[in-house]
Amino acid sequence: MPKAPYKIFSISWGNGGEVCVELSVSKAQWDRIVRGDTISIKGEGYGYDGDWFKDIWNFSGGLDGNLEVCYGQPSIGDYSGQGFVGAPRDALTD
Repeated sequence: MPKAPYKIFSISWGNGGEVCVELSVSKAQWDRIVRGDTISIKGEGYGYDGDWFKDIWNFSGGLDGNLEVCYGQPSIGDYSGQGFVGAPRDALTD
């Protein structure tokens, strides 16, 4: 049985927020984020306009630090799309 997520982040981007992605983190990942470690976590990915994309969440500097969510197509290997830039606190769902 899968372990329940410790915390969930959620963001959206695009015209009218047409892309919405969530990231569930474990207690160990949460502790690293709060401590201010630089950490990258791959999201579940999402479908958009008939294509598959992968989301990568880059945290640094704690809850009031930086969160950048990049995306790209795994088949191409380019993850330079920038979906969100802000503070991790702004993306927390609870």
